[in-house]
Order: sequence, then C-alpha cells, then structure tokens
Amino acid sequence: LDNNPDVDVVYDYLMKALQYLQYMDKQAGVGGLPWLNKSPIHMFSLPQLTAKFPDARLLFPVRDVTELFGSVCSLFAHARAPMLRQEDVKKVTKETGRITVEAFAAGFKKTMQWCQEHPGGYHLMRYKDFMKDPQKEIRKAQEYCGVEWTDEHQRNLEKYMAAHKQGTYGKHVYNLADHGFTVEEIEKLLNVKEY
Repeated sequence: LDNNPDVDVVYDYLMKALQYLQYMDKQAGVGGLPWLNKSPIHMFSLPQLTAKFPDARLLFPVRDVTELFGSVCSLFAHARAPMLRQEDVKKVTKETGRITVEAFAAGFKKTMQWCQEHPGGYHLMRYKDFMKDPQKEIRKAQEYCGVEWTDEHQRNLEKYMAAHKQGTYGKHVYNLADHGFTVEEIEKLLNVKEY
C-alpha cells in the first residue's frame, strides 16, 4: 500500500459501504452508533484514512513486539500450512515469517512517524494494562472515542468476561525461531521493545 494511489479508491469504497450499512441500521432503528474497524492494514495508509475519515478516533493496542510478531507469524503460517506439502511447511514458515516481519516493520515505522506528527490524534492501549484491568482500559478507550460508559456497558462486560476467561479455548503457543527470528533481531529491526 506504500504510496499507492489506489488506496484512495479503497477508502472511497469503504466510505460508501459504511454509509450504506449506516442507512440500513437507521432503517432497522439501530443507527447512530459508532463504527469499529479493527484492522492492522490501516497502519500503511494513516494519512489517507484520516483524510477520508477526519472524525475517526484511532486506537492503537500496544504489546511486546517479540510476542506480537511471534503471534502474527504463527497466524500466517497456520493459514498457509494446509496448502503445503508436509516437507515444505518448515521452509515456507520461515519465508512467511520473514515477509510478514518486514512488511509489518515498515507499517510500524509509518505508524510511529504518523503518531509523532499527530500527538493527541490517537489513544494507546497497552496489552499488559488491558490484561490487568480490562474494564479500566475499555472505559478509557470509550472516553477517548466520546462514548459514555453506561450501566449496560458494565453488565455486558462483566457477562462477557465471565463467559470468556483467558485460556478457555487453549493457549496460542509460538516460537520466533520457527519463523527464522530471534528476540534480538526483532528488537533491532524495529528499534523498539513495544508496539
């Protein structure tokens, strides 16, 4: 997406799609709620995103980069594995890891540059803080987005947290070495410990 003029076309389409969905919600009597678009792909085109959606409120989850990249590389490797012969899985896993890390590193650098140019134009939510006190962090994010915390929000969060305890569905286990990296290489490539 780097310097790609077609990104504007993508955001034009996204705007039309959201307008249509908003219209349909309004017809169903549930309009007026803010949209949430959780996607790391926007890190490559924050200037275009914020130009098209000037009222957007940007939330950046932040976590240890070595954990993040281990998780992301594992996700992409698992997505590709069913399409590979067994003997190719290890080799392709490392290739996928290298491509993933290099692309995301470029996106992170663009995001950090954008954040330096737009102080106060975003909200950071640290993963470790979220895990300690999810309610506090969600409330802070909602406040940043201009959404009032209500008793209904409180009840819904408590109900969700009770039904979705961490580890309920197992633990995602990954190892950077499986993807051709060490912790030191990741930290050096990004020149940060958290993102």
